[in-house]
Amino acid sequence: MAITAETLLELVNDARDARLALERQIAEIEAKVEELHTQREELEEEEQGYMATLQRRFPQAVPAAQQDDDENTLLPGFVTKGGVPSMPRTAAVQMAIDVLDEANGHATPAGIEAWLHERGRDDDRDQIGGAIAHLNRTGKIHSVGRGMWKIGAGS
Repeated sequence: MAITAETLLELVNDARDARLALERQIAEIEAKVEELHTQREELEEEEQGYMATLQRRFPQAVPAAQQDDDENTLLPGFVTKGGVPSMPRTAAVQMAIDVLDEANGHATPAGIEAWLHERGRDDDRDQIGGAIAHLNRTGKIHSVGRGMWKIGAGS
C-alpha cells in the first residue's frame, strides 16, 4: 500500500486531535491542582490563625514539640516552615495585627507594612488592605477607628 498525501494528512489530523485532547486533560488537571493548592493555603491560614489564638490565650496548652523548632518558630508555639516570608499573605497580616495589637493596643496599615517588611516580605498597601478586608469580613479582626484594627470580632 502506497502512502498518499491523504493518508499522511489523516495521520497528522489524528495526531493533532489526540494531542489537543491530551492538552485539555492536562489543563483540567492543572486547574484541579491549582484549586487544591488554594484549599491547602486556606487551611494553612486557618490552622495558623488558630495556633496564634491558642498561643495568645492558652500558652500552656501549646505542645512542647512546637516550641522547640527555633528555625520555623515565629512566636513560641506558632510554627510555619520558612517563617513569615513563606506564609500566606492573609496569615502574615493576621499575625502582624495580632503582634501589633498586643504591643500597641491596635494595628495600622503602616505598622503592618513595616512589621512585614522587617520580616522579609514585600507586600504593598493594596495587598495588605485586601488581606485586612478579608480578615474583617470573616470576623477575625475588627476596626477600632479609621485605619486601626484589633484581633477578634467587634462588639
